[in-house]
Amino acid sequence: MAVLEEYYDAVVIGAGHAGCEAALACARLGLETIVFTVSVESIAMMPCNPNIGGSSKGHLVREVDALGGEMGKNIDKTFIQSKMLNTSKGPSVHSLRAQADKRAYSQEMRHTMENTDKLTIRQAEVCKLLVDENNNINGVVTYSGAIYHCKCVVLATGTYLKARCIYGDISNETGPNGLQSATHLTDSLKELGIEDIRPFVFSPGYIPNTDLPYLYSGAFAFLYTSLRESFGIPLLEAMACGTPVVTSNTSSMPEIGGADALLSDPTNEEDITGKLLLLENDPMTYRQQVNYGLERAKLFSWENTAQNLLSIYQHI
Repeated sequence: MAVLEEYYDAVVIGAGHAGCEAALACARLGLETIVFTVSVESIAMMPCNPNIGGSSKGHLVREVDALGGEMGKNIDKTFIQSKMLNTSKGPSVHSLRAQADKRAYSQEMRHTMENTDKLTIRQAEVCKLLVDENNNINGVVTYSGAIYHCKCVVLATGTYLKARCIYGDISNETGPNGLQSATHLTDSLKELGIEDIRPFVFSPGYIPNTDLPYLYSGAFAFLYTSLRESFGIPLLEAMACGTPVVTSNTSSMPEIGGADALLSDPTNEEDITGKLLLLENDPMTYRQQVNYGLERAKLFSWENTAQNLLSIYQHI
């Protein structure tokens, strides 16, 4: 039986928000690009929250837009209404959020991709990654057996990889909105030594303030590698609970944590890992960081804050 075999510069697996941006970026750079999706009807689909922007994602949308991405342009064409959030507070927390027409957003993004030079959309499930003798990626294989040779692969599988829908005690293997999940690629990744980290990542959702001390106290360490943090209250909360802190050497974190936190480059995985391993492998360092943090947190008590504020008023 004849097997389809094609050649591309870049392969993008997944056509959600990240996959669309990756595919468009590659094509616009002049690379012959193919993007795979389990269904062309799910391109840039919004199965849950149909908003672009907002307090948590607004900065990311602006960064994508500044880099020439499509998300901001696409929502401009398809939004139902937009609103500036947090206007009753200071300008640093103002955040623009646009509510999308979910179907129109998806259709418009698909139209843009279909009309982009050097970009091919293929409805198929990628089940295997191909590597050469030096373990360099050089292609993918779909469930039907088609082979697509390439120079690089971008994984943007989102929630489809080994996806499950859980309700009550029932677990159903399915992707968002009843679409099929990608069930084969995980095995290929494991064969290549790429471990599935999802079993080790837990997203607790909203946690009441009254429960935070229990969470901090039960943690081995508090890792906070934010690139932008206006003050650093989470650092002090963790320190006050006797939890060692590993945080960024940027923004306000060095000022708040001082020498009592382990500072690392937030863009350097080896540096971050090294600091965590130091805590794990050196009990003395661990105990020192616990004690340092407890003392550091006392400097930021409400009593000290009130006294410092009073001294400013007296000086004025």
